[in-house]
Amino acid sequence: MNDKDLLDSLRLKLDPNHCTIKNWKNFASRWGMSYDELTLLEHRTQGSLSHSPTQEFLLRYNQKTVTELTELCRIYQRIDVLRLLQSWIEKDWPSRWQQTH
Repeated sequence: MNDKDLLDSLRLKLDPNHCTIKNWKNFASRWGMSYDELTLLEHRTQGSLSHSPTQEFLLRYNQKTVTELTELCRIYQRIDVLRLLQSWIEKDWPSRWQQTH
């Protein structure tokens, strides 16, 4: 996943830290990031407008597919993020794929 618009939208949805809403930490932990790695990433990106923990963990796990990310959205009941990904898959991905092929 290297589409900047999609990454920006995911950042806006997954970066905020709310005690009742699953965010980037839950997703990254599920994909194998340790507590220490999560803490380091959180501190490194805290207060930064140019560095997003969501984008950092997605870049780290860039071998994961969009389908795997949508599955995490289902597990954590992040329907807002799931809808964003589904819209991207249905509308944006086909046109971008055709432009490159």
